[in-house]
Amino acid sequence: MMFNRPVGGIVLSTVIVISRLFSAESNSADLPQAHNTRPPFRVNVNLINVPITVLDEKGRPIVGLCLNDFRLFEDDVEQDLQHLIINQQAVDAVLLLDISRSVHHELSRIRKAAMHFAKALGRPSRFSVVTFSDEVEVARDWTSSLRAVDKALQRISYGLRTSMYDGICLAAEDRLKDHDGKKAIIMLTDGIDNESHFSFQQAAEAAIRSQASVYVIGLTNIVQPEIEKIPRIQFVARALQNLGEKDSIKKFFDEKRRELEDLSRLTGGRAFFPLGFQELHEAYGQVADELKSKAFLTYVSKNQDTNHPYRKIKVVCRREDATVLFRAGYYIRAK
Repeated sequence: MMFNRPVGGIVLSTVIVISRLFSAESNSADLPQAHNTRPPFRVNVNLINVPITVLDEKGRPIVGLCLNDFRLFEDDVEQDLQHLIINQQAVDAVLLLDISRSVHHELSRIRKAAMHFAKALGRPSRFSVVTFSDEVEVARDWTSSLRAVDKALQRISYGLRTSMYDGICLAAEDRLKDHDGKKAIIMLTDGIDNESHFSFQQAAEAAIRSQASVYVIGLTNIVQPEIEKIPRIQFVARALQNLGEKDSIKKFFDEKRRELEDLSRLTGGRAFFPLGFQELHEAYGQVADELKSKAFLTYVSKNQDTNHPYRKIKVVCRREDATVLFRAGYYIRAK
């Protein structure tokens, strides 16, 4: 799966993307209701496995919990939980890396931070490296060899544009197809998609159907100040008429942050927005810690209705100091 396109100026591409953003409102909040045709991901009969991560007030994983600490609701109906599965099983992790021009000065830091993540998980976890810029490429097929991961990271070089949505679709539909157990997409990106065939809606649906937790390390706080310095961004201010230059750019990046947060929330992951490239190491380390602590709640759905393929999930922890990360829903099996 590879998408090749003509390469143009990154500034003009950014201007076009920002202009399009304000021509229509985002509808990511209504994502699940829009999907009712494609075959959903697989579940075993009616047994549903819900990956969860439980964090304390400081964002640290909580351990030592039991089944009675949780309540789970499907479409607002409480379900009877069967098991809480806690283990240190391997993770299948896709390292999805934005290598567009916005990161080209910091590729060395990105390589080191991604490698730190791989080492933190270690064997027997498996990794696949996928990059996106002007095109999406699988830089490394599945491997548990840290040396092989490092070699793949050392070979990557930057492009100009950003095919983020295409990268998500490839990671979800190709890399994680038919994978069971713990699986995650760890995406580093500036959030500015200006080259994809697929939309955010399609990318988010693919991620949900894959059952993977999507963790985002967003570079919007780093990229935004640089974009604000570019004179050609004034074209956007004139096009929007009622917005000043910095207001339009702020609105654009606020929308990108919400988009990345929505993607992680819907899939039970988390979004991090470091203030500098020097913070990448810490962000990747937090993701590794959360993946290692991820557990599963299992239940048999009481819902016999097959006319509505998407079902919303809500998980509640009885501990007052706990925050639970869980995927927001799932698609039932096609008959």
